[in-house]
Amino acid sequence: MEKARKRRMTRTRSFRTPKTITLVTMFFLMVIAVISLFLSTSVYKEHLVLSEGYFWMGGASFSLFMFLFLLHSKMEKGIEKIFVPLLIAGSLICSIVFAHTAFQLFQDKAAYEHKEFQSVVGVPSKITYDGSKNGSDYVSTITIQGTTIHFAHRFILESHFLEAYKNKPLKLTYLPKSKYAVAIEVFNEEE
Repeated sequence: MEKARKRRMTRTRSFRTPKTITLVTMFFLMVIAVISLFLSTSVYKEHLVLSEGYFWMGGASFSLFMFLFLLHSKMEKGIEKIFVPLLIAGSLICSIVFAHTAFQLFQDKAAYEHKEFQSVVGVPSKITYDGSKNGSDYVSTITIQGTTIHFAHRFILESHFLEAYKNKPLKLTYLPKSKYAVAIEVFNEEE
């Protein structure tokens, strides 16, 4: 009697095996993401532009990795056919936005090193906060005279901002391309 062969179970995975070039690309993207985040948090910690630039580049690489990973998902169930394409589109959009931010920051590297900043003076017309549910809110952006300046990296608490800067004319110093804040101070006309 012939031994019964073990049958391999099929259709148990929800992921198609990608081709070698795709696997190499995914591995390369993860390595770039890890190195970028390492550079952002340790090596270039004191350099605003490089720290933020590598942070956003790491986010772009990871989002692109997620895009390729989700692209190989099998969509057999109804809910998968709805959510997986949304996740694919979302990860691709995030990757593009993150890469654009990193590109702008790297364009500002020379301006940051030569201290060629731009300034805007006035009372803020709009202030946005990060909306943290598990702690204090931080200032995310400040808009003065139609110019929106990014402040999330400065870690200014909402309570501190309201106490020190509310309804006062401010002088915001920022990088020209990325509009990342370098300094904030109360503007005195006497100076």
